[in-house]
Order: sequence, then C-alpha cells, then structure tokens
Amino acid sequence: TLVVALVAGLLATAGWRRPVGGRGAAAASADPSSVAVSVAPAARVPGREAIQAAVADLSGRRARLFADPRRPVSEVAVAGSPAALEDAVALRALRDRGLAYRGLRLRPGPVRVVDARPRRVVVDLATAATAYDVVDRGGTVVAHAPADRGHSVRLVLALTPDGWRVQAVLAA
Repeated sequence: TLVVALVAGLLATAGWRRPVGGRGAAAASADPSSVAVSVAPAARVPGREAIQAAVADLSGRRARLFADPRRPVSEVAVAGSPAALEDAVALRALRDRGLAYRGLRLRPGPVRVVDARPRRVVVDLATAATAYDVVDRGGTVVAHAPADRGHSVRLVLALTPDGWRVQAVLAA
C-alpha cells in the first residue's frame, strides 16, 4: 500500500546513516575539517570517555526524536548544519504522515577519535539500531523495521552552548 511504501522510505533514517542522494551524498564526501562549527564557551579538549558519553547521549536523544517527531532537531544537531537539515526533512515526513518510531534504540560502538579540539571532535564508530515499529497517531503498528546490525560512520561533533551536537554525518 501507499503507507507501506512511504514508511519504507523513512525506515533508513533511524540510524546515523544518511539517505542516498541529496545533501547526504554531499556530506559524505565532505572534508570534516571544512565543516563549520558554531561558537561555544571556552573548553578543553575532551577525553575519549567524555566523547563516548557524548555520542551515547546524542544517540539516545536521536532515538527520542523519531519517537516524537515534534521534538526540536536542535536536541541532537547543530542548527543549520547538514545533520540538522537532513533530520528535519525526515522528521517532517513522519509528522506529515502522523507517524513515529516505537521501541527504537541506537547503540553506538566504541569511538575512534580521528580529531579532537576543544569545540570540535571527529570520531569513527560502528552504530546499530534495535528493531522498532512505525506507529500511527493512534498507536497502530503500520510497519516494522528489523534490527540494523550496524554500519560505520564518521560523526563531526560541535560543542554548542547546549552541549555536544552533531554537525555532520560522513562516510567512515
């Protein structure tokens, strides 16, 4: 049906992966050092444990965005960034169709720090997603997404006044 076809296009947006084409393809080929970072208060270079904790926190926040697509993208991504723009499109599509994800958990693996500065961190990691249901406004399951065993991504994180946020998701 039409609903199943629409939902199938949304299922790939749950993890830290980007859709093929559009801004996602451009971001995947971008040099992480060229990604602009918003200004934040003075900070020290974070350690690996702090970075791992930030990625885990952002993964949980991102799963909650898709559970309630009315939440602001700024909970996860830097305003106006490639990551924010792509998530906004995916969340708008869910809202417009009255859909949400139920039971989604994102599971980031250990981070490998590629570059760490006081306000900008680039990490490689493998990330996986649990199985989840796509539900309508009434809570009826309209689709089921199987668990994603994982894929590698490169995240560019920026320290904002509200804490660490995703600036861009690149091909690892």
